[in-house]
Amino acid sequence: MKKKTLVLTLAGLILLGLLAVQLGAYNFAATDHHWRVTQALIDWARDRSVDVRSEDIQAPNLNDDDLIARGAGEYEEMCTGCHLKPGMEPTELARGLYPHAPVFYKFRGTVDEDEYPEFFWVIKNGLKMTGMPAWGLTHDDQRIWSMAAFVSQLPGMTPAQYEQWVERGEAGEHEHEHGEHEHGESDHEHEHGEGDHEPEHGEGDHEHEHGASEHSEHDADQNPASEPADGTAEADGPVAALTAFHAALAAGNTAVAAGLLSPDLWVVEGGRIQHSRDEYASEHLLADAAFMKNMQSEALERHVQRMGDLAWVVTRARTYGTYKNKTMDSTGVETAMLRRTESDWKIAHLHWSR
Repeated sequence: MKKKTLVLTLAGLILLGLLAVQLGAYNFAATDHHWRVTQALIDWARDRSVDVRSEDIQAPNLNDDDLIARGAGEYEEMCTGCHLKPGMEPTELARGLYPHAPVFYKFRGTVDEDEYPEFFWVIKNGLKMTGMPAWGLTHDDQRIWSMAAFVSQLPGMTPAQYEQWVERGEAGEHEHEHGEHEHGESDHEHEHGEGDHEPEHGEGDHEHEHGASEHSEHDADQNPASEPADGTAEADGPVAALTAFHAALAAGNTAVAAGLLSPDLWVVEGGRIQHSRDEYASEHLLADAAFMKNMQSEALERHVQRMGDLAWVVTRARTYGTYKNKTMDSTGVETAMLRRTESDWKIAHLHWSR
């Protein structure tokens, strides 16, 4: 009798759960926070998942100053929008994330060495339903270890100390792969000025690898494992916004291209960061459009991750053509983050690298 009662109770709970799902009772909005018990269970499951999968990872010497300095440059370019930096006010992106990204410089105490593999694993693989992307899709292990090394130094860091690390990373011998590229005859070149690296607009001297657009000869292949959970086709939503952006660049229509960008856009290219749509429009947009008018771009691989109103699109593409009487053919990676507005998707972050 007791066994029958238990089975009926469990069946009833399952039916109630299914009914709640069907009625949309659970609110997936980022503004509706978890119950404390729910958050505790999620934290437990996440921490155990990371612990188990990182326990066999052997960390290199993360106290190496050169490695830390290189990680400072990586962090400055890719992480401050969510995790902030010492003295930085929360960005619109950081405020809109749920759960909020950890602000490492506010942590107390020091990071134990046994946490290094966990940092590495999370940076490389990302975390579901948190907004943390998998940087391992576009970054090698050495670069990821440099980020882990710098993050381990962030707790208690002052703004002045932070800037010193970033400056040291920029001046050091370890250049970012997405920084000041040294290309061969067949690769794209950043032909900025020798001193301040300002682009010369007009014909457009800024050259780098862009993601695939409607200007490409071949359709991009979607990785089935990276399909959005809601079944959205690759041509819809965020990918469509990126496609429209690249098509506008290829057509030289900079007004349309700028309209697809979020006002708080960050663009990482050529070892520099443009911190807004207006800054990008005044510096590199015209040059990018002039370059892409002469190029064909073919997507070789694409990964799409969706979480509510945010999406990450990582595209490895071949870009080729003739520009200023020079034949070019190279492969690069575009990492884009997009945010859904009331009417469409806007590009909030762009990072181009070899």
